[in-house]
Amino acid sequence: MTETTNLAPGKERLLKAARAAMARHGYNAMSVNDLLKAAEVPKGVMYHHFPGGKSELACHAIRALGLQSAQNIAALAAAPSAFSSNLSTWFGHAGGRLKASRFELGCPLATTALEVGADNLELRGALNEAFVTMRTAIAQALIARAMPSAKAQDWSFLIIAAFEGALLQARVSESLDSLENSIRPLLALLNTDLNENTP
Repeated sequence: MTETTNLAPGKERLLKAARAAMARHGYNAMSVNDLLKAAEVPKGVMYHHFPGGKSELACHAIRALGLQSAQNIAALAAAPSAFSSNLSTWFGHAGGRLKASRFELGCPLATTALEVGADNLELRGALNEAFVTMRTAIAQALIARAMPSAKAQDWSFLIIAAFEGALLQARVSESLDSLENSIRPLLALLNTDLNENTP
C-alpha cells in the first residue's frame, strides 16, 4: 500500500507528478503548468486539493514520500533475514529506479533539500519531517532487534546520510558503483554491531 491509496484520482496524480518533478529537477524548476500536464488535470483541480498551490503540493508530496519510505523500512524490518541484508534490498531498489530512469530521477528529498532557501520555512519543515519519519522507522527497527535506543538513533542518522549521499554520487557519476561501494562497508559494520549473520 502506498501513501496515495484511497485518494481522489486527480490528487493522487498531482502528488505523483510533483514527486517525479522534484526528483528530476528539484522544487525551483517545478512548473505548475508541467505538473498539470503530467497529472492530466485542470488548474481548478489542483487548487481545490492544494489551495496553497505549488508549495502546498510539494509539501504534501514530500511528507507522503517520508511516510511511504517508513512503511517500506518497516516491511523490510519485519523480514526474518539480517537487517543489514534487508537495508541492502532497500538501497538496491532505489538504485534500480535511478538506473531505470537513466540516472535522471534522484531522491526528491535530497534534490529539493539542496536548493531550498532558508526563507521557505514550510518546505524546509516538510523535508525535516520526512527525514525524521524515515529515521524513526530505522531506529524502531534496530531497537526491535535489541539495539540500545541511543545507538539506534545514531545509526538512523548515519544510514539516511549514507543513503542520500550515495544516491547523489550515483546520479552524477551515472553508475551504481558509488552506491554499492558506499553502502557495502556501512552495512557490514551495522551487521557486526547487531551481531547478526548474513545469509
